[in-house]
Amino acid sequence: MRRPKGGTKEEEGFRLYNPYKTLHENLPNHYLFKLPTSPELLFPEVSLKHRHAFDENIFFYTGAGYVFGALSGGVKGFVDSVRSFERGDTTKLRVTRLLSESGSAGRRVGICLVMIALCRL
Repeated sequence: MRRPKGGTKEEEGFRLYNPYKTLHENLPNHYLFKLPTSPELLFPEVSLKHRHAFDENIFFYTGAGYVFGALSGGVKGFVDSVRSFERGDTTKLRVTRLLSESGSAGRRVGICLVMIALCRL
């Protein structure tokens, strides 16, 4: 893919992109896309903004903290419940204990990580 020489003013801000380059080298030129070389921002003030809004941070950090905490706490609860199985337990009792421990530990760790995320803001 060579860039055409002597491009017009309109073509200078773009680069040619072929999404099928790794699959086949000799494809016709109508598979080439003109992608801009500069970021596509409507207003230049937006490019100067490096942070998200406060409400965006609250939603992101609390949501991500709770999901990550619930998953990791669920794994911890699963391991703890498997370790606490006794010889005479029925399958129904084991499944109930497993779900109960996983949910309980998941909620605890998830809420702890949400509180840490809120204190970070």
